[in-house]
Amino acid sequence: MDAPNSRKLLISIGRERDVSLAQALLLGLDANSQVMLLFLSEELLHSFGDVATPHTLDVRACVVHASLFRALISFAGPTTSCSAEDLVLFRAFDALGLPTIEIQHALVQEGLSLATPAGALPPHYAARSLISWSGPDGIGYLKSVLVKDGPSPWVVRSDHVAVVSAFEAHFFSERDKFSFAIAVTRLAANHPDITFVWRPRREEWEDPTGQRVFALVAGYRPVLGNLVLEENEPFEHVVRRCSGAIAMLTTQVLDLELWEVPILLYATEHPLQTSSAGAGRTFDNYSQAEALWAAFRSHPSAFRNPLGVPSLDQARLRQWIERAASVTVPAADRMAVALDQLAWLDERRAQNTHLEASTAVSDLQGRLDKLEKSVARLGTDLRRASGSLAKIPARLDRVLQRVGQLQRSTLAYKTKKLISGRVFGKP
Repeated sequence: MDAPNSRKLLISIGRERDVSLAQALLLGLDANSQVMLLFLSEELLHSFGDVATPHTLDVRACVVHASLFRALISFAGPTTSCSAEDLVLFRAFDALGLPTIEIQHALVQEGLSLATPAGALPPHYAARSLISWSGPDGIGYLKSVLVKDGPSPWVVRSDHVAVVSAFEAHFFSERDKFSFAIAVTRLAANHPDITFVWRPRREEWEDPTGQRVFALVAGYRPVLGNLVLEENEPFEHVVRRCSGAIAMLTTQVLDLELWEVPILLYATEHPLQTSSAGAGRTFDNYSQAEALWAAFRSHPSAFRNPLGVPSLDQARLRQWIERAASVTVPAADRMAVALDQLAWLDERRAQNTHLEASTAVSDLQGRLDKLEKSVARLGTDLRRASGSLAKIPARLDRVLQRVGQLQRSTLAYKTKKLISGRVFGKP
């Protein structure tokens, strides 16, 4: 068997958010680290861009040749949100006695808190070890290594303010979401010289409350031309040209801190915020936001870094990975169990394919039923129209007859009047 350090770390990239996290992780690792990237879809591979690191799309090959790897590194989160592919990888590596490592992927992540110690995970996580951003053993914000030194290439608009929401976050109530939206809307109404650019993420568009809020905001467009809902431009492009941001507690606040964007933060009882230095620069409603607005615009430096999460400590990151990758994991029946997981994955994929096909057939049948009803209605309308057209000649004949009668009556009347005038001398 190869020496441990000659084997590769397998980094699983299963969601769009994982792309930038994996890019940051590669920069944070030692230059001599042996790494293999596993993309769980071709779309994620394309999103990554130019890939100089060895990579694959084949989950099955990674399981069959798992002895080539020192450990599995993932950003999957709890098992309730894991993909089937991630679950198979975790189970297979466990069966083969190989370490599995979870790296925190979000500022507020299910099952984790400031008190969660690095190295251990709650029971509903599939990995064996945790590397967290915050806390006494935290590595800092992983993506901070992506910020390049030197002058910013962005032209900042002093009259533009970004709006950063988190409507999909479970710890924000419906009252919080509407309170935030009302504050933003009233600020826009009261400051027509400022353009407020709101860039919701895909998860927010899918949130029921988010859908209602964004529909209301879109309805204000004729009145509030300075409140813009941006759907296509990338988040970084929107924010980097703004002179400030109004934000809810979300991972993107850390990106704002890295870019040194002043932040007027919506207040929440989450311990990550209440324990930070930004508590005096937060708002809970429109009145509080308006009271802070003048200071926010005139003294922006006082509104930077409200959370104070440190930048990535690369040395600590490497130490944690080395420690976690060296953990001895009790092996089960080795490859037999791992191959069982592949069989389970094949069955799961087949079920998903069957479900997708059934859904597609059902959807097509529904559309065909609607089309059939539309054709039937069209036939009925055409028959009615044909009947109406058939009656037109008869109606036209009657109209012409009536016109003829009127013309004859008028001529007779005029003739009678003319004769009467000549005989009796009446004009």
